[in-house]
Amino acid sequence: MRGWDAVAAYALSLTESAAWDQTLVAQRKGYGDRP
Repeated sequence: MRGWDAVAAYALSLTESAAWDQTLVAQRKGYGDRP
C-alpha cells in the first residue's frame, strides 16, 4: 500500500503543478480574472 500511496501522491503533485503552471500562464497573458 505504501507504494500505491507514493504513486498517488506523486500523481497529485504533478496535477497540482500542471494546474499551477496553467494559472501562471493565464495570468501572464492577462486572463487571470477568467475562471
